[in-house]
Amino acid sequence: PCRRRTRIWSRASIITASPASAIRLLVLCSLSVFAGAAAPPPANRLAQEKSPYLIQHAADLVDWHPWGPEAFAKAERENKPIFLSIGFSTCHWCHVMQRESFANPAIATLLNERFVAVLVDREERPDIDRVYMSAAEGAGWGGGWPLNLWLTPKLKPFFGGTYFPPKPRGELPGLKDMLVRVAELWRTRRDDAIRDSEDIGGALEASFRVEPSSGPLRAATLDTAFRAYRLAFDPEHGGFGGAPRFPMPANLSFLLRYSTRTGNKEAREMVERTLRAMSEGGIHDRVGGGFHRYATDAAWKVPHYEKLLADNAQLASVYLEAYQATRDPEHARVARKTLDYLLRDMARPGGGFHTAEDADEDYYTLPNAEARSQRPRPAKDDKILAGYNGLAVSALAKGARILDEPRYLQAAEKTASFLRENLYDAKTGILYRRWRDGERKVPGFAEDYAFTAAGLIDLYEADFDPQRLAWATRLAETQQALFYDEKSGGYHSTAAGQDEDLIVRPREDADGALPSAGAVATMNALRLSALTGNAGFARAAEKTLSHFGERMSRSPRDHPAMLGALGFKLAETKKISVSGAPDAADTRALLREVSRRYLPNAVVELTPKKKPAKATVCTGTACSLPTGEPAALGRLLDGKAPAGN
Repeated sequence: PCRRRTRIWSRASIITASPASAIRLLVLCSLSVFAGAAAPPPANRLAQEKSPYLIQHAADLVDWHPWGPEAFAKAERENKPIFLSIGFSTCHWCHVMQRESFANPAIATLLNERFVAVLVDREERPDIDRVYMSAAEGAGWGGGWPLNLWLTPKLKPFFGGTYFPPKPRGELPGLKDMLVRVAELWRTRRDDAIRDSEDIGGALEASFRVEPSSGPLRAATLDTAFRAYRLAFDPEHGGFGGAPRFPMPANLSFLLRYSTRTGNKEAREMVERTLRAMSEGGIHDRVGGGFHRYATDAAWKVPHYEKLLADNAQLASVYLEAYQATRDPEHARVARKTLDYLLRDMARPGGGFHTAEDADEDYYTLPNAEARSQRPRPAKDDKILAGYNGLAVSALAKGARILDEPRYLQAAEKTASFLRENLYDAKTGILYRRWRDGERKVPGFAEDYAFTAAGLIDLYEADFDPQRLAWATRLAETQQALFYDEKSGGYHSTAAGQDEDLIVRPREDADGALPSAGAVATMNALRLSALTGNAGFARAAEKTLSHFGERMSRSPRDHPAMLGALGFKLAETKKISVSGAPDAADTRALLREVSRRYLPNAVVELTPKKKPAKATVCTGTACSLPTGEPAALGRLLDGKAPAGN
């Protein structure tokens, strides 16, 4: 999602002579169509890349380098600053800069002669994006995409911004002028630029540094969070905060969990109001199914038309959970249409789901499916990302279980198999981030492990294949080994030494459009501990929750996914154990009784047996007597029957 800021600050005084000077930068984050026509013959080394975003720039006049040692060595050898541009394939202003500036001979000449130009796909390398976005926002340069920064050869930023037009436009400085001034700064006042870069680098390192902390886990933290959401809630249109308005499914998931835990009807009404407003608004594609990236207004009416796999997978999940909690058939209908959209338009025939579709307003404003069929579909980013596909596995597995829809289960199983066959090294336990055209690349980040493991746990609770649970367990163990901070709790975004060129090692803290990998990993650990009895997972989860306790209280709206994990830890977890023949009618009847309820603090297991199906419900050390009657099981799950022995 584009983030918007209105200031860009020159610490190195390259706009005017005054170090305190500032100029206003209006970052418009609507996204639009990028060219789908065949590119001219490649003109730079990006033609060798697989990233759709990098390939889009392969014919630029700019002598782009991908992120890597060749570019860094060139900058060191020639003592030139690096011009780093970070974007993604469906970013409107990235394409505007490409057309206006990177195809401009004069600007390209300046870039090629005086800088080393590096282009990064933020979806392929979220670690690089996280580091430099944090630096840009911390320095007051603004945040959004494209993110354009000037770095020393040591990769530390000394100036930056977002979109620059080729020539000055209103209050926006022109890129050509900026390049001339930065080059002159580097030639005449290099020590100042390096000193500023050291200051920014030090502040960035401090921002990611976390001191160990601990404290009791408090239910009051959840109450504090609810009050913060109530203050930010828009009772007229649903959602939180002002425009532009993003769905932010993690917010709704927390509130749904909180309502179920406490019986708070207001929290559930906030979820329902928001879900209805989104499904009735322009952000929802009522012709083709699925949701657009965000609404430019507070009433959800005016969408930015880009569609992302990660958004739609998360939204399908929260609509399904809301259906369980409320039995409102409209939630089920929206979830079904969203999953059908993913299967129809985002699924790769050989397995896996593509990343995004572009914001083609002319296509999405057509009035019906027949009219749309006369036009080509919007351009697609067809790379396959492990973590995003893990979110899809979760949504499909929940859809299969909650809607009793076998084709969703088949799709979830096919996707999980694709990930294991193409993005996983079973010998080392390493998960890879990206697959495209037969190439897997980039060792996975914390979010890839967390989201994939969560998908496998959800899939296990739908098909009860023990291999799902075994793989989820191994992924979680590998994630603990590679990313977990044993000293303070919490998770790093990258494995130690994964990219030694990063100036800092980023951490997984706050949620954004995606829940933080640390929060999802913590929830995975709690669920796996309940399912497998692995006490190590429980200890790691409790340490992380204790570490985040103060931050959850201080800024709860930044941590809804971790708050959800806290609620799971504080509640009594129900372990629902069913035994019976997996495909037998009596077994399926018991499982349907479980699936029709919203049980955010429950785990489900199935033990295959040829005997008549039975179910027990255990809370702590107390377990019910086995029952083969769905109605009796329902009473147990609703707390309307004695626990038994």
